[in-house]
Amino acid sequence: MGKNRSQKDDQKNLNKSFSEKMGELSEGSRVKYSGLGGQKKVEPMPNFVQASCEKVIKGSTNSWIVMGRDRPGTRFSGVGAGVDSHASLIDVCVGRASKDAAVEDENGEPIYFNNDLKSDAARIYIAQKTSIDKNFGLVPGRVGNYNGQLSRSAIALKADNIRLVARHGIKLVTRTDDEYSTGGSSSEVRGIDLIAGNDDSDLQPMVKGRNLRDLLKIMCEDLRTVTGAFHKFTIAQLKINKILAAHTHLDPATSTTGPSIESAVVLSLDSLERSIVDIPNQIIDIVNKVVSDIEFLKPSGRYILSGKNNLN
Repeated sequence: MGKNRSQKDDQKNLNKSFSEKMGELSEGSRVKYSGLGGQKKVEPMPNFVQASCEKVIKGSTNSWIVMGRDRPGTRFSGVGAGVDSHASLIDVCVGRASKDAAVEDENGEPIYFNNDLKSDAARIYIAQKTSIDKNFGLVPGRVGNYNGQLSRSAIALKADNIRLVARHGIKLVTRTDDEYSTGGSSSEVRGIDLIAGNDDSDLQPMVKGRNLRDLLKIMCEDLRTVTGAFHKFTIAQLKINKILAAHTHLDPATSTTGPSIESAVVLSLDSLERSIVDIPNQIIDIVNKVVSDIEFLKPSGRYILSGKNNLN
């Protein structure tokens, strides 16, 4: 977490003569320029490299509205650097040059800044025609407008943090029209990519909740069937073990032989273990499967489906 800049840090990047005058003021006078209570604050206001087609509205702080042509960087960047028409831009920017904002260099020469989509603090970029993912350094994902593709209209929001807050609801909707703003069919339906860390190397499809619920129900039913069948098999095996433990053979000399003591002991112990341990555990397992089914696959329990959010 970076630390906030102090008033002393800001004054290092001010106009040299103005900075000297500030140094001559008393502590009480300097408070007037501290920004306290909404007063004007002494801080570096970077100079902007303005293109001739641009109308610039500059605030009393480092805030800007620039209306011109697509320009992600210098005047020679973006669609606006060429001869294409219909490439209008409204660029709303605050914190131009961000932490590096300065008025003059160490020799007293003015410093001028271009748009910097990477370093400027926050902006809303509204372009009639642009390569939005390329300009902001975004991976293409599956829906991207990237190198080699036609430039299209786009809106980008960038800041350290972004929140979309609605008093009613929020929708993310794709392909509402049959044509692009530049003309041509938009017959391809592209979805929505959620990409953390600007890394699309393991981008996978989202899961449909109802389909997953139906699959899990089938799996739970299969588990109950298999567990029940195994339980029946265990009971049958116990009966066979009982027969084998008491089994005798015919002997020509003595007519019959007694049951095998070793087999009787082993089979009796096995039957005892199954009766005490295995069969109760199997019954508990079946019950747990049923409880799990009710808990996660029914709205009254810990339902796996969201009651509010949907995707297609």
